[in-house]
Parts: sequence; C-alpha cells; structure tokens
Amino acid sequence: MPMPKSGEGWCLLVCVALIVCTFATAQAGTKKVVYKRQEDGVWFPATFGTEFRIHVLFFINRQVSVSLENSGFQHTHVESKMKVVGPVE
Repeated sequence: MPMPKSGEGWCLLVCVALIVCTFATAQAGTKKVVYKRQEDGVWFPATFGTEFRIHVLFFINRQVSVSLENSGFQHTHVESKMKVVGPVE
C-alpha cells in the first residue's frame, strides 16, 4: 500500500472522525440535585449526580456515572459605594 501524500493523512483522519461521531449516540439517564439551606436562608446545590449510556459503532457500549459534591461554599462579602458625578437625568 503506498504511503499517503502530505495532507491526505489529515483527510483520512477527519473522515474517520466524522464516521465515528455520526454513529455515536448518548442516551440521557437520571439526574439528581440535592440542595442544602445556608444560614441566611439561601438554598444552594450540595450534590449533583447523573448517569448516561454511550454507544459507538455498534460494539462500544459504556455506562457513565458522574457524582459531584459542592464543598467549601462561602458567601462573598462585598462592600461597594456609588458616587454620581454630573447631572442626573
């Protein structure tokens, strides 16, 4: 088999990537968000979890699970002042 000329390798790579992406599907599964109440009454997401399935080219099937935990949340303490310069319309 002859070696591809310069630039033909990229064309083949792009074609294969397009075929794989065309036959790849992802099925959404369940999602769960748990909220936690803060001291000042604001509800903030504490944990998030989801799972989904990926099918690629009819023979690669994977179940993916993601679990995230929000820790170390702190309210931002901001002090600001505004000064009007000039006439107010």
